[in-house]
Amino acid sequence: MTGFNVLHPMGWDAFGLPAERYAMQTNIHPRITTEQNIATFRRQIKMLGLSYDWEREVDTTDPEYYRWTQWIFLQIYNAWYDPRLNKARPIGTLEEEFARQGTAGLSTEEAFSADEWKRKSRKEQHDILARYRLAYVAEIPVNWCEGLGTVLANEEVDEWTEKGYTVERRPMRQWMMRITAYAERLLEDARELDWPSSTLEQQRNWIGRSEGAEILFPSPGSPRISACSRRVRYPFWRDIHGPGARTFTC
Repeated sequence: MTGFNVLHPMGWDAFGLPAERYAMQTNIHPRITTEQNIATFRRQIKMLGLSYDWEREVDTTDPEYYRWTQWIFLQIYNAWYDPRLNKARPIGTLEEEFARQGTAGLSTEEAFSADEWKRKSRKEQHDILARYRLAYVAEIPVNWCEGLGTVLANEEVDEWTEKGYTVERRPMRQWMMRITAYAERLLEDARELDWPSSTLEQQRNWIGRSEGAEILFPSPGSPRISACSRRVRYPFWRDIHGPGARTFTC
């Protein structure tokens, strides 16, 4: 109405747990039921005369769509966060740096020289690089539902337990994002967004950056024991500040 072009697309997101369960109950492939549901919703919306731009329709079940989500994952997996430049870089640059000067240019507890890096096996090098990748595999507690054969999000637990399913916490290997590595960068860039304050606050909480202390206690005959806390009382911090203690961001 004021001369601006307004982007008003429509997006369909599916292939989640409800679609999977319906397929198991009816023995109908989820692609068939998903396409039928999309067609029904599209017809109803058009009958209502809503002004969506159907030339910009997005379907997350379309291979032409999720091939790009897979591509994005590979970019993240093959990257590491360089705190010196405050940005992500290809993992190959870190491998080259290790071969050239080891960890001399990095602030890390796992120190080694270039010669030591070259003497490591390919698996040892792979495992070290994995500790820097932005996407990595870790074993963490999840909400496992044996009856559904899948992991549930926290907000899904009550729904499925009310339906009679049993959900238990168990450790499981899964892909994680190394958000803490670039938490400060995310917060800085968020300040430039013209978003409502409530939305920005949700983003800050999701990033989860907080400050505290990492305390290294000496242990006879073994490596020092590391303990982290966000609630260090001042008198205690005053006594141990210095060797064996440092601030950290997590």
